Amino acid sequence: MRDPKCDNPRCPVCYPNWKVEEAAARKRAEDDKQDCIDWWRFYQKQAEAIVAVGDPVARNRRINAAYATLWLETRRFSGLAWPPLRRSKSAADCSMPRN
Repeated sequence: MRDPKCDNPRCPVCYPNWKVEEAAARKRAEDDKQDCIDWWRFYQKQAEAIVAVGDPVARNRRINAAYATLWLETRRFSGLAWPPLRRSKSAADCSMPRN
């Protein structure tokens, strides 16, 4: 029966492959980070194309259509649209300046 491993994850006796495992974990983390950056850029370009329309009404329609597509394809986002939000304040109570 082998003794349990010590609490030091860098112990060369208990964890002889700690350097290799640590390097692999670092590589996976860096790859994951780059994947996130790449996907963010991909979706950022899509969003920029959606809002690139100069007409505000057309822009709003495109944004609404993109959101509707997202909602239909990914039910995780369904809570953002339903049930409708209830407002506790009226527009007159809003502290933002009006133009």
